[in-house]
Amino acid sequence: MLTKRLLTCGLVATMLVPAALTAAAANDGKPAVRQVENRENEPSRLITTVETVEVNAPVGTAPRLPFRLWVTYSDGKGEYRQVKWTNSSSAVEKAQADAAQNPVGKHYEVKGYITGDNTTTAGYPVVAKVTVTAGTLTAPDPQPKAQPLPLNRVSIDGQNRLTHNRDLDIDNLLSLDVKDFMLGPMLPKFISPGILDVLVKNFGIKGNSTVREDMVILNIAEQ
Repeated sequence: MLTKRLLTCGLVATMLVPAALTAAAANDGKPAVRQVENRENEPSRLITTVETVEVNAPVGTAPRLPFRLWVTYSDGKGEYRQVKWTNSSSAVEKAQADAAQNPVGKHYEVKGYITGDNTTTAGYPVVAKVTVTAGTLTAPDPQPKAQPLPLNRVSIDGQNRLTHNRDLDIDNLLSLDVKDFMLGPMLPKFISPGILDVLVKNFGIKGNSTVREDMVILNIAEQ
């Protein structure tokens, strides 16, 4: 039970320390409270542009179109939005895959709509330009191999749902008001004497001691 409790405190500390230190440093060492963005009061945004869709379809096949597109709003922000194409029915796909109707070199368009937009009753209108090419359709490897992705290439920035959810999680962690916890037996390398002083003053952090003394501090055992 003691081990589980100490591990839980250490995990919470690892998540809270970097965010808490940034907030404290910006507020003269005092814990800061982040202001949560009130998205309900945002003015309505209008779609101004949608990424261009141009695809090649091998002769005898229907085009493979993306299920989402990047849109830009009137406030300059952007995100991926789901799109519904008008060629989704089996009859239309068969007609597009007819080599006699769409030979090599043929160009045609497929209409679609960004769903959830009120520009039209169906949504925001978009168009995909299709070019019929020679050759066959290439299929992905039935047994794909996962490629490692270095963490130094991963970032979450910009104005999108990921960064919004990240900020909500940080706000939630900072609102937990976790204090008087233990960290150790060895402090993480990023905790310098100055950082430790902030943690002790603002969060009541304590270092681990012997198992017996820790149990007394945690009110698990009597002195």
